[in-house]
Amino acid sequence: MDWTLVRVPFIEFSENKSKIKIDLEDCPGSKINAADIATFVVQQLSDQTYIKKSSIYY
Repeated sequence: MDWTLVRVPFIEFSENKSKIKIDLEDCPGSKINAADIATFVVQQLSDQTYIKKSSIYY
């Protein structure tokens, strides 16, 4: 089974989008917008980049 684990810092419930980074090891950011998380998750439905990996999204 294919999977992708997305770990995020504190979630702000906002539709404002910001510049984001994806890292497989460290999360120097302290918060992320819910809209940015949603965009990333939807993109992963057709992107194989992070299959079977644990990404940190900030």
